[in-house]
Amino acid sequence: MEIIIIVAYSRNRVIGAKNSIPWKLPSDLLHFKHKTSNYPIIMGRNTWESLPVKPLPNRSNIILTNSKNTYPEGVIIANSLKDSIHKCNKTEKVFIIGGEKIYLQFIPIASKILATEIHAEMKGDVFFPALKSSIWHEEAREKQPKENGLDYDFVTYIKNPKPLLLKNNYFKQSI
Repeated sequence: MEIIIIVAYSRNRVIGAKNSIPWKLPSDLLHFKHKTSNYPIIMGRNTWESLPVKPLPNRSNIILTNSKNTYPEGVIIANSLKDSIHKCNKTEKVFIIGGEKIYLQFIPIASKILATEIHAEMKGDVFFPALKSSIWHEEAREKQPKENGLDYDFVTYIKNPKPLLLKNNYFKQSI
C-alpha cells in the first residue's frame, strides 16, 4: 500500500489557524477531492472537527484518535498509526490529510507528498515541517493560476530510495 501525504501550506509552513484553513483556494479543494476520492483518508480529531462536510464523501474516513467522542456511522476510529494502516487493508493507496501531529507520525513511512505550496506568509497555529533534502526530492511542480490574490503550485515530493541517515538526525527539526 502506498502512503501519500496531501497537504497545503504557506511559505512559513502554516497549515491551519484556529482549526480552519487560513486561505480560500477552491481549485486546491478540487485538486484534493480529485486525488483522494475513492481512497481511504486518515486524519486526526482536530482535522475531522474542522471539516465543513462530515464525513467526506466517496472516501473511507479514518480518524486517528484516543478521544472517546462518538462519531457518525461509517466513520472508522483508529487508536494508533498501525491500527489506522491496518484498517486500510486491501487498498492500493491511502491519503494522510492532517493535522500537524498526524503528519509528523506518517512522514517517516510515507512514500509521496502532494503539496500545495502557497507563496505567501500566513498567520497560523498549526504547521507542516520542513522536509530534509537528503530524504525527499521534488519530482514535479505545476504552477497554478493566481486565485483570491494568492500564487501557488502543486508540488509532488518523492522519498529518496536510500535516505542519508547521519548521526541519528532523521527525526530532528526537518523531516
